[in-house]
Amino acid sequence: MSGIDVIDGIGAEVIVLDDIYIPGTKQTPEITCKYKSGEIIFKGNFIASNPSELIEPIQRWLYAFIKAEKSATITITFHLTYLNGSSGKSLCKLFQQVEEIHDRGINVNIQLFYEDDDIDMLDWCKEMKNSYHLPFNLSKVN
Repeated sequence: MSGIDVIDGIGAEVIVLDDIYIPGTKQTPEITCKYKSGEIIFKGNFIASNPSELIEPIQRWLYAFIKAEKSATITITFHLTYLNGSSGKSLCKLFQQVEEIHDRGINVNIQLFYEDDDIDMLDWCKEMKNSYHLPFNLSKVN
């Protein structure tokens, strides 16, 4: 949410940040944005028919968080079990935004988890790590 605060007759934008929780479905991941810790967590399938609708509020929250907490560290964690092409493209837009934020000197950590036997998700994780200048950590889970 945002609002306007008038200080000495001058309007200054005030950003009010709340945590975000979007419950997962069979096609979309559970998404959590935690203001106190600077964490964004994606968990589950990401095969949405319109993934931009799901990613846009996360992008807005991220920009608001950076504006409010300039010295904070952002941690983005992905526990994705399946990802389709259009959802992957939407996540690439998110990674581009995070790369821009990282290039401005903001600390960013990205955790990519993949199942031990999921070659496709491992390949996607490696592709993201090689495509962006971001601190990615890949972790195998059983």
